[in-house]
Amino acid sequence: MTYIDTCVLMMFIDTKDPLRPEGTKWKKIENVLKKNVKQIAVPMPAFGEAFCKIRDKAEDRIHDVREELDRLINANYIKIRYLRNGTDLFNIAAKLSKKNNDDRNNVSPMDALILASALTEPECTTFVTTDTTLLMNSDILELVEEWRSNNNMHELKIVDVNAIFR
Repeated sequence: MTYIDTCVLMMFIDTKDPLRPEGTKWKKIENVLKKNVKQIAVPMPAFGEAFCKIRDKAEDRIHDVREELDRLINANYIKIRYLRNGTDLFNIAAKLSKKNNDDRNNVSPMDALILASALTEPECTTFVTTDTTLLMNSDILELVEEWRSNNNMHELKIVDVNAIFR
């Protein structure tokens, strides 16, 4: 199962999202989902954050963005995943948000919560994001690998969104 970060969800549902590859049409998004990803899941914290971003960044087209989100959910392209074990999830999120070698590489509490949602989901094998801190911070990657290993789960790969458009 592939979990996506809020930025990836916004790219799928908002035609004017700055991260959306230029010229990407609705049908192409569906083809990408069918071809490159078995099942896409959105952790509940990312879903909530998306609604805040829709309100803040797409207020003038809120109806269209919400309608597309509903369509993708109803067509089973995207599944909303609820939080599993709250204790593990919040403990690992706290650890992730403290894994900063440098203030420029801070992990926001929301990003930590979203990644922890993927990390604590046994079926999740891939987490897709555009966040370079989550992609490249060696302390975070080490913590993810260690936690999954200690809990007898398969490796969790954190990949850039471009990996699903190839």
